[in-house]
Amino acid sequence: MVPTKKNHPTTFIADGPNQVWTWDITYLNTFTSGIYYKLYMIIDIYSRKFVGFEIWPEESGELAGDLIERAIVIEKN
Repeated sequence: MVPTKKNHPTTFIADGPNQVWTWDITYLNTFTSGIYYKLYMIIDIYSRKFVGFEIWPEESGELAGDLIERAIVIEKN
């Protein structure tokens, strides 16, 4: 088999706040087995500041998009 060239992941470098954000969804345990809340969080990679976060019972692209929109409005003010 002939080796194939793999693309390296994109690297983003910030030299000041609010240039590059990253986000993640983390599962939070509850007292009920198999039930989790989802912590949506956005972090500024330069300052490591939490730019936005919310907790929801489900994962949804719409919820994530709404959080990002609110974080943008808050950080621009």
